[in-house]
Amino acid sequence: MIGAGPAGLSAAWFLSMLGYACHVFEASAEAGGVLRWGIPLYRLPLNALRHDIQQIEARGVTIYTGKPVSPDALEKMKKDYDAVFIGCGHGRGMSMKVPGEDLKEVSEGLDFLRKLREGETPPCRGVSAIIGGGNTAIDVAAASCVWAEKRCCSIGGAVRICPLWNWKWKWHWKKAWNFRNSLLRLPLPGKRIRSS
Repeated sequence: MIGAGPAGLSAAWFLSMLGYACHVFEASAEAGGVLRWGIPLYRLPLNALRHDIQQIEARGVTIYTGKPVSPDALEKMKKDYDAVFIGCGHGRGMSMKVPGEDLKEVSEGLDFLRKLREGETPPCRGVSAIIGGGNTAIDVAAASCVWAEKRCCSIGGAVRICPLWNWKWKWHWKKAWNFRNSLLRLPLPGKRIRSS
């Protein structure tokens, strides 16, 4: 398995149940992928994730961390293994294609969450604006509550069609977030803004 995120770990789990020996190669220092680096601790505590990974390893799955797979290594794997599963995920955000998103103060939601999980303190004091209406945007909003003095979440569409779980809406309304619906793509000012 290439990638120890949800796809690679799931494939290793089910294949091991069928009796196959599995080796998982992960570029990051720890297994989990977006579960480890992109989901805040309030939603997925680290000890719970590590417990699940230990259960997978207990089935005989070997996980190699800090092992990125180069094109040459992939070719070698094709010869050394009966099958190769590529589950490297999609842990990158998408461009909004608006002027200003390349500013130093603007960051993408998954990058912001990863830095938090790595122990960094985000530079988001003052007013923070999060653009988006999905789970990443709301996770960024929740994480920003600790540092931001004022918070605004601009929703790219009507609240009723945003891909967000209902319980999360109710939780964040109580956190004094100022939600605004907007279908416009406006240039971003040179302020600290989180894009999701």
